[in-house]
Amino acid sequence: MPTQKELDRIEKSQSTLKEILKVHIKEPYTQSDLKFIETHFGRLDKKNCIITYDEKVSKGLAKNDNSLLVKMMEDGYLIFELPQLEFRLLYVKVFGGKGLFGKKIHYSIYLQEFDEKTWTPISTQKTLTIAISSIGNFFRQEGLLKGFGV
Repeated sequence: MPTQKELDRIEKSQSTLKEILKVHIKEPYTQSDLKFIETHFGRLDKKNCIITYDEKVSKGLAKNDNSLLVKMMEDGYLIFELPQLEFRLLYVKVFGGKGLFGKKIHYSIYLQEFDEKTWTPISTQKTLTIAISSIGNFFRQEGLLKGFGV
């Protein structure tokens, strides 16, 4: 059970989407990023772990209009819904400066319950592989996934 001090820290860390996007230097998602994400989500789907794009994006995709998804990718963020768990995940692709081998990229991950307006930071990962594959842990915690999600 979290202490009151921990609850206060969580409440102070919550932000709106606009605030989150304003503070990060974002990098656009590439088509290969999207292909990797969709491949992993397809594997989870085979194990009855449902992940969809944000409701607005999903409606556009149903009408063969992916302009909102493309805009989100260009803006460096993606929003996924996990309807079985009743929350959304926000993935922000963040430019972390230049390093010896080129750009440093990391992924900031935020969580929003369906009935909330603010996002809570939950993780920062150095690679897209770790960031996306960690979604399986949410399903595993709720008993919806056994073993690997691959």
